Amino acid sequence: MSLSNIGTNGRIEFSGSYVNATASQAATAVSTLGSGYSLPQVGGITNFAGSVACGAGTSCVVSSTLGTSYSSWQVSGRYATDFKVSGVTITPSLAVFGGKSRNSQTLSETNLVFGGTASVRYDADTKLDWTDWGARAGLSGSVPVTDWLTFVAGGNAGLAMRRVSLTGSDSVNVFVGGVPFFAPTFSATTSSATTTAFVANAEASVNIKLAPSWALRAFGGLNYDNKVPGVSAPAVVLPFGFGGASTPAGVKYQAETSYYAGGGLTVRF
Repeated sequence: MSLSNIGTNGRIEFSGSYVNATASQAATAVSTLGSGYSLPQVGGITNFAGSVACGAGTSCVVSSTLGTSYSSWQVSGRYATDFKVSGVTITPSLAVFGGKSRNSQTLSETNLVFGGTASVRYDADTKLDWTDWGARAGLSGSVPVTDWLTFVAGGNAGLAMRRVSLTGSDSVNVFVGGVPFFAPTFSATTSSATTTAFVANAEASVNIKLAPSWALRAFGGLNYDNKVPGVSAPAVVLPFGFGGASTPAGVKYQAETSYYAGGGLTVRF
């Protein structure tokens, strides 16, 4: 094994990405006869208007819709250089990056109680924003299988300083015979948090050279983040919550792994 051309092709690269996605979900369920539950609001309150009981001989039909809108952008600058080891090109790199993400959700839930003669309507709106700044170290290897086929595999890992903010509001309305029975109950919450997240990526690709200036690329990989922001549900302190205290909704974190794949055509001028 020989080592040659140490540190050739040193370069600085800039890149950016933008993601925008929306989704909608709907579900309907029937509660067990004789059961009951309390509906705490995001601001940390729960009261009679947010508590539902399915009396004997009646049923509670719950229908809900959830809308989600997610957007994220990120920019990065990377320094990379190449090392050749017996025909294999090894590329270490160091990158700095920054970006901003937002996850907005709206929930609308209707509970038909006492055989449908009464209903409880719950509406909620939350917005979760977070900003990242950090650095990653990476390493990849490129192996020419033939004159026209090249296999590339590599990855990177680093830390991101993450600032998160949450705003949320909701309301509860009770109707009997289609007429408001209680005054609407409103609540709101705001929360913020700062953390350091571990982020990593692994990717493999195949490059097919069609002509001196034309090439096809197929790739697949995964992203890992150990502290993806989310919204923690408000917690009821008293079991059935008639005027009882509760914990407001706040910021929580959870680890997530996402997968991706794609392809493209490269043309050099």
